[in-house]
Amino acid sequence: MRSLHISSSQNPRFRAALRLRSSRDRRRSGRFLIDGVRELGRAVQAGVTILEVYTHEDLQTERPFPSQYSDLNDWSESTDATWLVLAAHLYDQLGYGERRAECVAVAVMPPLTDAVWKLSDNPLIAVVDGIEKPGNLGAMLRTGGGAGVDAFIVTNPIADLYNPNVIRASTGAVFSLPTYIASAAITLEKLASYSIQILATRVDAKKTYDEFDLTRPTAIVLGSEANGLSEIWNHHAVTPVSIPMAGHVDSLNVSVAAAILFYESQRQRTRHTI
Repeated sequence: MRSLHISSSQNPRFRAALRLRSSRDRRRSGRFLIDGVRELGRAVQAGVTILEVYTHEDLQTERPFPSQYSDLNDWSESTDATWLVLAAHLYDQLGYGERRAECVAVAVMPPLTDAVWKLSDNPLIAVVDGIEKPGNLGAMLRTGGGAGVDAFIVTNPIADLYNPNVIRASTGAVFSLPTYIASAAITLEKLASYSIQILATRVDAKKTYDEFDLTRPTAIVLGSEANGLSEIWNHHAVTPVSIPMAGHVDSLNVSVAAAILFYESQRQRTRHTI
């Protein structure tokens, strides 16, 4: 890994990296930022192309990453990526939140396509429709990765999948969990053609999630907290499902709802195989 030191805020590489906090510049350049060593490690494992790695001058060690990231240290010795050491005040501008002891990487956006879905013989699929908050999207990716979701399909995308908040909230699961962007119409058509049970979360659904057999091929569709699901999911091939509510609230955060449904599926499937 080649090393450069940057002390001027007018440095073109630094300014280009800083602009990647903007969704417009990410789309235009096809590049995005990865904050944190753990997230960078998962991106490297997934084969994401890393162009630059930024750290700050107060963090100088013999090897660039903490000792528990031995694979990442090995990668750093063979990669063509450039290691850029920033003056501390510049890293404070580029870094995310208060985590100055970590790194920020510039990476090339992997393609997200709806052309070919790679599914298991008995898949559990998450479909998230019109999710607007990056933190929710990232949390659902993280939970999906932990609960054994096979594929994560984003329809009517609002939140940018390569928003740094999505990457951080997902703890890098956005790189390891097969993730696709597709139209709601194509997604519904494909799911129906594969004879996959399609369950859409709705607060007014008559049947609750624990009344369904989730050991069979299943897609769980979750919508925006503000707007709910788009109209296309009001389809005869889609079954509404609810989560029982008691007390003084009528709905859950969408990432919490996703966790309940994903882990109920895992519970049923684990019990089914015993």
